[in-house]
Amino acid sequence: MDLLQDNYSTLLIAIFCNCSIETAFRKLDNPNSKKPAQLTQNDVEDMYKLKLQGLTYKEIGEIYYIDQHVVFKRIKRYKEKNKGGMI
Repeated sequence: MDLLQDNYSTLLIAIFCNCSIETAFRKLDNPNSKKPAQLTQNDVEDMYKLKLQGLTYKEIGEIYYIDQHVVFKRIKRYKEKNKGGMI
């Protein structure tokens, strides 16, 4: 039953924080952690999508426990890398 509750909790975190499931699991595992997480390519894509939805770099950084400048750099690199193709 605890596993099911964790899954529901993770889903709610993902919905309310507007973040990926992976990030929601990290938040559930350690909600007070300020340690930066290892970012995956999916995380960077999610950050880009969040920025397109109007979130600030600071808000995105709070979701991923990283500084807003790191978010800016990651999104900038992502856009440069995907400039020629479909995003």
